[in-house]
Amino acid sequence: MIIRKPGTWAATLLYAYAQINNIAHVVAEDLASDLGVSASSIRSNYNKLFSALKVQRFDARYISEEGFMYLIFLP
Repeated sequence: MIIRKPGTWAATLLYAYAQINNIAHVVAEDLASDLGVSASSIRSNYNKLFSALKVQRFDARYISEEGFMYLIFLP
């Protein structure tokens, strides 16, 4: 796979990490604005990434300590 816009993938990884760990204040539109990329591209790459890696929210392979605490205490 050729990565044509590395900034979009960087934003995608930040967004994916936030989604996996339930960090609600990280929004694709804000990342897009801050990094000068398209929010729709972030969401598109996010879907590709989650599909390819079969990732789900609170995935044990990528969860942070904070995300783990959310997992334990959220209903």
